[in-house]
Amino acid sequence: MLRYVAGGASALLLAGALAANPASAANGSGAHGLLASTTVGAAGADVGYAVDKPLCSTKVVPGHANCFAMGRVPVKPGTPGAIPYVERGSTSVDAPPLGPAGGYTPNDIATAYEYNPSVNRSNQTVGLVDWFDDPKIAANLAHFDSFYEFPKETASSFRKVNQTGAKSPLPSSSRGRHTAAEIALDVESVRAVCHTCRILLVEAKSSSLTNLAAAENTAVRLGATEVSDSFGAPEAEESKTIRNAFNHPGVVLTASTGDDGWFGWDFVNANEGSDNAPSFPSTAPTVVSVGGTRLQLNSNGSIGEQTIWNENGKDDSVGLSDGAPDGAGGGGCSTEFTAPAWQSHFAGYSAAHCGGKRLAADVSAIADPDIGLDVFDTWGTHDHGWVTIGGTSLSSPVIAAMFALAGGSGGTVYPAASIYENAKNNPSRVFDVVPTNDGLTSGNGFCGGDATSTCGNDVSTDTHGGTHNPNALGAGEVDCSFPRNDTNPAKFPPLSPECNTTAGYDGPSGVGTPLGTGLFSPTSPAVSLRSTTKVARLHKVMGFTAVATERLAGQHVTSVTFTWGDGHSTSGTSLKGTHAFAKKGRYDIDVVVTDSAGGQSRADVHITVGEPSAGKPVGPKTVKHGHKAKFHIRATDPNTGGKIKKITWSWGDHHSSRGKRVSHRWHAKGKYRITVTVTDTTGVRTKFVRHVRVK
Repeated sequence: MLRYVAGGASALLLAGALAANPASAANGSGAHGLLASTTVGAAGADVGYAVDKPLCSTKVVPGHANCFAMGRVPVKPGTPGAIPYVERGSTSVDAPPLGPAGGYTPNDIATAYEYNPSVNRSNQTVGLVDWFDDPKIAANLAHFDSFYEFPKETASSFRKVNQTGAKSPLPSSSRGRHTAAEIALDVESVRAVCHTCRILLVEAKSSSLTNLAAAENTAVRLGATEVSDSFGAPEAEESKTIRNAFNHPGVVLTASTGDDGWFGWDFVNANEGSDNAPSFPSTAPTVVSVGGTRLQLNSNGSIGEQTIWNENGKDDSVGLSDGAPDGAGGGGCSTEFTAPAWQSHFAGYSAAHCGGKRLAADVSAIADPDIGLDVFDTWGTHDHGWVTIGGTSLSSPVIAAMFALAGGSGGTVYPAASIYENAKNNPSRVFDVVPTNDGLTSGNGFCGGDATSTCGNDVSTDTHGGTHNPNALGAGEVDCSFPRNDTNPAKFPPLSPECNTTAGYDGPSGVGTPLGTGLFSPTSPAVSLRSTTKVARLHKVMGFTAVATERLAGQHVTSVTFTWGDGHSTSGTSLKGTHAFAKKGRYDIDVVVTDSAGGQSRADVHITVGEPSAGKPVGPKTVKHGHKAKFHIRATDPNTGGKIKKITWSWGDHHSSRGKRVSHRWHAKGKYRITVTVTDTTGVRTKFVRHVRVK
């Protein structure tokens, strides 16, 4: 889906809003993601000024994704769109802890979200999918580790591969200067949250969804227990292959909702139109969709205030003065995907009026680049050392790494379900992102949480015939509360939680932000699967047993589905299943157990059946007739439970021998064909041929 310029309608929309509220546009007041008023301007506070800039291209190209990293770039006071921030080294007692570039440190985020970053999770591998190569990332990560006194990286703690899983060739590094800051943010934010997790960086050849899908599959194939996707594209009926790449049951896949507000509306500030859709893959029901917040800390490191991230201000009062997209957490009702039951049945979902469609986000975390995470990057085009970076490209890896700290999915088919179950049963595990009384934005739409009457009046001009509907100005859909067409509402509608925060669940923040890793603890049954048949034989019935232990009190198993990996499946209520395989091969046997709370968990086992043995006869190629020649065979049996039980040698002269190590004499000169037949306990016979010359 391409953004469009609707005959200058975007500019007219902005002009109308500017005329309605010139004071706020001129001074940047409102919901710009500033530090608290008690910090900026406080006694002893050293104030700098900066603008937020996307660190990847924002041009929408069909079939390609954009990354969602935004950097805080210092500028001179008076620069259009410049915002104040407290600089590192400020003597203000109100100033929060600051990193080397004046942003948050790993400890700040750990304290705010109440987790232990040092717990041993070396069994968890967080995959990161990006595009192009950052040849400096290993060195930059080492510098990041050293600065914060984290453990040194090893060959297994950090790996980098291409989209097929090979160490080389890696994609373009010169073009990688445009995505290096995103890669540094992904890698270093995971290490900031989880000091012991393994990190797997998969670099795709380009930003095409086809290449990113290949990289996603590779990350899972190479053992990633969590994968963070800090990218997206406007929904556009993606192919089955691409959708399947973001559907890996039992693996935690997190995806950023985007940096341009509900339906990508804030591009109207650059005289472009809205995306008219939320971002894929964040809307896929198979991922954990992650929105963005503005995090303000108390002096002790706890959360003082947390609001929805929207740099554009209420009624776009800040964004319109900048003439550029200022950034806001994305999201909205999907135009393609149905909401899974664990979301559609959650309290608050129905108020968003998504019509049964998937709503992004599920959960949220720090995103505002005005005080994001300090990252070390020496390869990016904008960066020369420590920089402060945010965007929902920060939110996604933070949540993925917190899932890793919680021990991963625990077998839950779609781990987002655990978030909703935990939020319902243990609300103390959630910081609820709600509207505030200090004038900050509380929505990710054009109105930014402002009353629809105020917002509607701000966009009403004689030029547009007095319409009070921001969606009727030719720039596409920009706010969720108003009719999605050119209708002028008869009366001002209520704020919709699709793009406005409210107590409890809402679209911009999902259930809220985590307090501890308990929000990510698996709630579906703990499931394991084993074969009860010791030896796998073709055409013979094999037995399998699933063991399910409920994690929620009072629940019981309601259905069990075995998928045999050969195109067949068996469903019922029994935890025991049987199947016979008709063709040789290696099969991934999968079981999904559903309980009475709707929780689903999976487990699998791998078997090999009917495959020939691997081997090689070893011995001389030339022998003298009448002389004894020694031979042996190196053979292995790949079949599950199989063992080699008989080896027969046929010497080509009407004689034969048995055994792994044998000898033979030929009494006539000539060329002979040696045939070795290996038989295993599963009934598979494999023949090997070798030739010998007798002289």
